[in-house]
Amino acid sequence: MDITPYTFGTGAVGMVDGLLQENVYVPMIHRGTPLPARKGEVFLTMYDGQPAVDVRIYQGESPSAEDNIFIGNFLVEGLKDAPAGNQIILTLALDLNGVLEVTAVEKRTGLSKTVRMQAGNGAAAFDLDQAREHLSAAFGPAPAAPGRFKETDETKQPVIVLAKDLRKRANALLDDIDATDAEELRGLLAESQKAVADGDLPKLTQLNESLSDMLFYLED
Repeated sequence: MDITPYTFGTGAVGMVDGLLQENVYVPMIHRGTPLPARKGEVFLTMYDGQPAVDVRIYQGESPSAEDNIFIGNFLVEGLKDAPAGNQIILTLALDLNGVLEVTAVEKRTGLSKTVRMQAGNGAAAFDLDQAREHLSAAFGPAPAAPGRFKETDETKQPVIVLAKDLRKRANALLDDIDATDAEELRGLLAESQKAVADGDLPKLTQLNESLSDMLFYLED
């Protein structure tokens, strides 16, 4: 079982204690996440007609981006002449070899740029006992062996709680989306329920990511 012992994220302008501050760290792929992992977030341009964004990637846990390990950065230029609040979708994908693929997409136009970076010291591979120990520290006790979860266990598993919430949101959309999207969504819902029944947390984590990504577009 492979998990990342590091958190990866980006720097942005944000509110801290009611004040607007630069270089706020925005964690995206958290340590303890099963690999491969993929996570997307939406960021907004700061001013009207902003022509570019500087995407800066960090590794660490500090709330200040500059206090973390700087991995790399790139510019996305040629943005649409739009008012402040132009949406930029940033996606981080970390593979088993510690390679971090970073993609930034301007939602209005589809303008995108992708850069591959070596993620610090890379992802670390743990044996099963080490993985359980790490996941237990991060998310609470895990089942001792695969199998069905008891009802009392489910409330202790954040990944299962999140899965239930995502399935509830997805089911509410099924009657209002086109047939192709509905079919794909039903497939993910069925896989999510099966992963819970099988006690497969890594699979469920991946399915949560897929459902979250799909809901982001369908709920817009």
